[in-house]
Amino acid sequence: MCGYILVLHSIDSIGFPGDIPHYCGIMGNFTVSGIFHEYCMRCTYLAMSMGKFPSINLFIIHGLAIILENEVYKLTGRKFSGFWGSVWTLIIITIPAFPIAGHMLLGQGRLLDYTEWGIWR
Repeated sequence: MCGYILVLHSIDSIGFPGDIPHYCGIMGNFTVSGIFHEYCMRCTYLAMSMGKFPSINLFIIHGLAIILENEVYKLTGRKFSGFWGSVWTLIIITIPAFPIAGHMLLGQGRLLDYTEWGIWR
């Protein structure tokens, strides 16, 4: 929640109407989480695809999916549920995660043990 509350109150104090502060808070929260995960990935792998940020992209897509679900609910009055809700969830969780898993699957470097990070001395 470190990104959500900060961004929500900042945008809300400016005076943006409706759900804009809430949506900015969601995106701030997911962006901060993506940055933390990206940092951990880059600390633990010997080789990384420079110029690509799969963790940040994954978390931003998840934040956008939450906003999309909320907007669809407001427009139609229907939630993502049942069989198609499960399909939606499966797609949103698995497809954006392929670039993260691809790093390991393509053998682009081994995962370092935490003792090799150099910060646990």
